[in-house]
Amino acid sequence: MLAKMSAALHLIPKPVSKENLYELRDLLAARRALIKDSTAAKARIAVAALALIKRQLVKRIHRIKGDLAQIEATILELDRKDQ
Repeated sequence: MLAKMSAALHLIPKPVSKENLYELRDLLAARRALIKDSTAAKARIAVAALALIKRQLVKRIHRIKGDLAQIEATILELDRKDQ
């Protein structure tokens, strides 16, 4: 399916510079870790009994969202540099 779409859109693969490749790999690993942290925090909120813990988890999720936004912006910036 992807091969057909690529052929229809005349997509040409582009090489990624080695420097950007290592940076992208690190950024994607950090992104995956943050997503796991966010998922775990959301699960903990569901079972947390204390309001203090719930507030702390909500703050953590908010920080994670900000960190994810920074990482995703950096990934897009690296992608633009490669073009």
